[in-house]
Amino acid sequence: MRVAIATCVHHPLDARIYARQIEALLGAGHDVAYAAPFTATGTPADERLECHDVPRAVGLRRRHAVAMTTAWMRAVSTDVDVLLVHDIELARALCKFPVSAAAVWDVHENNPEAIASRPYLPRMLRPFVRSLARRWEQRAEDSLRLILAETSYLARFTQPHPVVLNLPWVVADQEPLTSGDHAREVVYVGSITQARGVREMIDLASLLEPDGIGVTLIGPVDDECARTLLASSPANLTWLGRLPNAEALNHVRSSLAGLSLLHDLPNFAGSMPTKVLEYLAQGTPVVTTPLPLAAEVVSSMDAGVVVPFADARAAADAVRAIASNPAMRSGMSERGRSGVLKNYNWATASGDFVRLLEDWAAH
Repeated sequence: MRVAIATCVHHPLDARIYARQIEALLGAGHDVAYAAPFTATGTPADERLECHDVPRAVGLRRRHAVAMTTAWMRAVSTDVDVLLVHDIELARALCKFPVSAAAVWDVHENNPEAIASRPYLPRMLRPFVRSLARRWEQRAEDSLRLILAETSYLARFTQPHPVVLNLPWVVADQEPLTSGDHAREVVYVGSITQARGVREMIDLASLLEPDGIGVTLIGPVDDECARTLLASSPANLTWLGRLPNAEALNHVRSSLAGLSLLHDLPNFAGSMPTKVLEYLAQGTPVVTTPLPLAAEVVSSMDAGVVVPFADARAAADAVRAIASNPAMRSGMSERGRSGVLKNYNWATASGDFVRLLEDWAAH
């Protein structure tokens, strides 16, 4: 099977696209052509793939990137079995021209809420943009095959669609770290924005500085306010930028705890923050705000601490408790890793994803 995958919004090394879906397809022996913003993100092409460089859609500057990526999609559409897109803009474009291949949109997020909440969008335009995104989703549902990243997304659509959860790879035979191997730091992996708790994590670093515990942030800074806040952050806060997924997870594995201090927003309410599962898969306890799915997983496994929204002091108390009690941390580590290995493992789910595309390619 030959699969073409396209994004002009996401980073080429996006974990869902690259580390999960592309790796699963390559592992099953399929050929992959991949259009993504390699140059714009400073990312080298992967020699295992047929890579095509496109501009990146950023902020309100999106039209050129979408047009260039759409042109590539048209060109390859007659030579592939599946054309898989990851951006709502590309899904809209894909609806406008005939494709002999199976045309698929992987729905990563609650697009109406996510787009309407972007900081660069004037507040007065948000209701209109939210409504427009809903119409684009309805049009895509009528024209394309959809994959949903969350079960909660089903409520936005009128037809049933397969759900492919955003699960981490779990290495079953990975040796656990001893307590002496853990750095005196807590780690966050993901986009760095106000909505994802950058202010709380900076405040957390200040509170933990007397304890000799650092805070490490890994990921891109996605809004100017977050960048401004980081510029005046305390000395024990380290921002490493975006790292390859495996390297980022090595930091997580050697840390005291993983942070997920997301805010109480509609775009997050029905979703499982993938970072929570990735932390647990590394045997790392989680400090999370009480978003329903994250709180349910962490509490049911007794694999971390749930703290109130926008409460850096509660997060600091949770980190201190984990740091001061190696036996408690060890128990959280074992329970979390075991629970994810059993119930939330991409190594198991990846086969379902590949078989889904194979079936669509055949029909």
